[in-house]
Amino acid sequence: AMNWTQPSYNNVGLGVASALCAKGYPVDLFPSSLVASKALRLDAEGTVCLGPQRYKAVVLYQPEFGDENEVAFFSRAAGGKSAVFLVGDWTKDFQARPLDAMTRLGANVRKCADDKVCAAEVTRLLVETGVARVTEWTSNAPRWGHTGGPLATPPVEGYAALTDGTYVRVAGAKNPAGDPISETFTWQGRSVVVDAVGVVALRFALDGQVAACRTALDGAGHTDTMIMAYGAKYASAFYGPFREAVDSSLQGDRRAYQQDPANAVEAIREVQLDVDEGADIVMVKPGLPYLDVLAAVAAEVTIPVASYVVSGEYSMIEAAAANGWISRKPTILEALTCARRAGASILVTYWATEVAGWLKEN
Repeated sequence: AMNWTQPSYNNVGLGVASALCAKGYPVDLFPSSLVASKALRLDAEGTVCLGPQRYKAVVLYQPEFGDENEVAFFSRAAGGKSAVFLVGDWTKDFQARPLDAMTRLGANVRKCADDKVCAAEVTRLLVETGVARVTEWTSNAPRWGHTGGPLATPPVEGYAALTDGTYVRVAGAKNPAGDPISETFTWQGRSVVVDAVGVVALRFALDGQVAACRTALDGAGHTDTMIMAYGAKYASAFYGPFREAVDSSLQGDRRAYQQDPANAVEAIREVQLDVDEGADIVMVKPGLPYLDVLAAVAAEVTIPVASYVVSGEYSMIEAAAANGWISRKPTILEALTCARRAGASILVTYWATEVAGWLKEN
């Protein structure tokens, strides 16, 4: 189990993860937000758990800028059944204020000088405790955006190859590089069949990332895999209901990399950069409050434009309908039609399955 909280998310411990997988010890990578959301927990024996998975070892990888809840959680974990290792320092909280995390974590946390030392220490622990090994992963995946040699890729079916520095598990059965995904699941009482092809969505599409991803995909032979770049993603208050639903620990906003709601010109410039770097789809987010930006982007590019109708927009309509102030179905259809009229080729919305049913009825 890996944990990271870095402002840039450029290095999330893939060196340690790759080294362990190459030895036959599977690794999960997960963010520190799972502590705040209570998804990561301690069982009665003090073992760190995520769902049904119980971890023999946990690596805090570069935890600088973690918050108080994380310190408290891993302090308790260090005294339990899961061994806790640390790579990097932890001297500041999420607002860059001084945080004496090292003292509070206690002597049970095993600090490692670097990735190589950490991987060796964790491997030694797993051998000593008799953890069964699986088939070793082969170190043959080229890495980009990270230092070091090739990363390990799984030898089993149902996994996607590493493309952007992340291990991805897919519903594939034939090709470890990633098969089309076909599965059925239930959503809001409906049976939904998903038959998808490969799309890489870059939420933090900073300058150069789309080009790097395109180069990596093409170099690995994934020339048909598309890239959807969040080219015009604004620092919006309309994300609030989603953040509340997932119990986000975010304080303030993300204006360091999201765009200024008052600036429409920047959106065109950023979207055009993503197109020039190889994006196949660009997104404008949020949707309805930014129809002018959506229309401008659609007029500027020749590739599909997606509009994301976010949680705040959804919640306003649902709340008004619940109070009898508006008619729900016509309002939803009108809102989505407006986004389509403004130039959206793709609509991302919480009403997707419901609206699909309405359109099929008509």
